[in-house]
Amino acid sequence: MEIGIMTQPFSGNYGGILQNWALQQVLRRMGHDPVTVEVVPSHTVSQEWKYLKMNTKALASRVTLQRPGRWFTWEKRRFTEAVAAPLRAFVDTQIRTCRVHASGLGALTAGLGAWIVGSDQVWRPAYNPDLSLPYLAFATDPSVRKIAYAASFGVDTWEYTPAQTAAARQAAARFDAVSVRERSGVGLCREHLGVAAEHVLDPTLLLDREAYLPLCDGDVHPGGTLLVYFLDPTPGKTAWAASLAAARGLKMDAVLPFSLAGMQRREAGDFRLRPVGAWLRAFLEADAVVCDSFHGLLFSLLFEKDFWIVPHEGRGNARFVSVLEDLGLRDRILPADGSLPEAGLPDWSAVRARLSVLRASSLAFLENNL
Repeated sequence: MEIGIMTQPFSGNYGGILQNWALQQVLRRMGHDPVTVEVVPSHTVSQEWKYLKMNTKALASRVTLQRPGRWFTWEKRRFTEAVAAPLRAFVDTQIRTCRVHASGLGALTAGLGAWIVGSDQVWRPAYNPDLSLPYLAFATDPSVRKIAYAASFGVDTWEYTPAQTAAARQAAARFDAVSVRERSGVGLCREHLGVAAEHVLDPTLLLDREAYLPLCDGDVHPGGTLLVYFLDPTPGKTAWAASLAAARGLKMDAVLPFSLAGMQRREAGDFRLRPVGAWLRAFLEADAVVCDSFHGLLFSLLFEKDFWIVPHEGRGNARFVSVLEDLGLRDRILPADGSLPEAGLPDWSAVRARLSVLRASSLAFLENNL
């Protein structure tokens, strides 16, 4: 069956890319032909007006030197593309994609047997201004199955406006099957969307570590490394990681030197993200990991590393709590007082046993609904 996948834009998101790669791999093993659809944005008059105002503010800030590092919109776009180029190379060689304008999604649907939306925070309004896309509102042909696999709200509270709720409720009713990535999402679907949802694993966890080993690339890391992967580094997080590294006798390897989301133009320099293979290899060879990233957590699990999670309210903590509670690892979240954790590895045999059960039920969801 030809299956279209709708997910978050790839950009510089390691986890978003690898969860999509994993989902395609799983679907191919089931005998399907998946393709991830990248929606090309259409520039409206209101968007162009917004860009004009942003550029005017940037120019005024530079002239007055109040914010000399502020971006012009075209500078930000070019820099983002350059920073993420190593990740885009992985997408272009390892993931089957097609690029379509929103107006062409209806015609594309005619050639598909099913749509799958997920994973990542595809149903979080803060990350998706146009919720009609992740709710597949354009797919009106009833012969084409519509499935949500591991769709995520990111948080355990309802963030939709009344209008968004009404539209999402109507669209969700037309799905053939719904599953969510966090246990809290089951209740959100029932209460606010009026649909029953199953709890399933993120696609990356549907594969075992051996599936990722051929992707690992780059220089071999020396032993004794604490891998630090903060999506939003702060002085406090960095200081805590440095203290942990010193206490464990490890050297720090920081994936991101500063927050990409809050980056100023003067900070950018020639910075480039690591290729996906090098990012994976860093997790594989690290002695320990500390991160505020959900997929950083998942690859710490897959590669069975001593790891610690720094909570991240802004990006959503429900994701961390759900998977850690499922695997009996809630204590891997950094203590609220910022104290250094006690030494000791997780019981990986117990984690593997729990993961095996969840993996089987998650795969069954896909097999039974396609």
